[in-house]
Amino acid sequence: LSETSISVLPIIGLQELDVLRVEDTRTLKVFPSVYNFEYIQKVYLTYAYHCCAFKFPAKHNMLEHYRHQQFLQKLERDCEMLEEELEEGGEHGEPLVRKERSWDNEPWLTGNDTVQIWGPLQTAPSPFLQPTTPSLGPFGTFHQKGVTVGVGRRIHKMCGNLSKNYQEVLCSPAPDAFNPCEDIMGNWSLRVAVWLVSVLALFGNLAVIFVLPSSVTCHSTPVTILPVNSVVEVIADGPRVHNRDEQ
Repeated sequence: LSETSISVLPIIGLQELDVLRVEDTRTLKVFPSVYNFEYIQKVYLTYAYHCCAFKFPAKHNMLEHYRHQQFLQKLERDCEMLEEELEEGGEHGEPLVRKERSWDNEPWLTGNDTVQIWGPLQTAPSPFLQPTTPSLGPFGTFHQKGVTVGVGRRIHKMCGNLSKNYQEVLCSPAPDAFNPCEDIMGNWSLRVAVWLVSVLALFGNLAVIFVLPSSVTCHSTPVTILPVNSVVEVIADGPRVHNRDEQ
């Protein structure tokens, strides 16, 4: 997607990417939530502040972060119940299908009726579990949505590691001192100091505005005195010039 004129980064179809390149795309001003990229490892963007989404995902999109945390908590509880049922000796395919139905009404899981559960499931090998991750050569690896569980049923991942540390994603160009992620006026002491300086400067300028009109007469006095002094000097020098001409 580099060197294009897109203004919105499409999310559908990019969830399984490992590497994303959106360089020299000046029209893309807003970067989507990082929670839309499950497997992302490297990102090459146009603006440095877009990489702040990976360093501070909670601040970048608070609503998506809250939904993600709620989803992980609910998923963790569901996985604990699943592990308890597996330990009781139930068949691994049956509880998976039943647990999957409890996520059908999740409001932010749109586009499919399955649940994203990350990590490995500690069970014996089964011919029903057939993960597929085809490689596309120089274009990288595109992960499939999930593995087949039984006939006609799909589940994304298994219970296990339920979170991804997006701060470990390699993002370029990285924020620096001239393009920081933090608000330069985020410190309250700095804010108070700037406000004090601004208020003092405002009152100082107002004082100058009020003083200037009142001092117009003072400035006009020397202006009127100078011509008078010149006339007096000419009159006083007149007799001396006349006497000099006679001599």
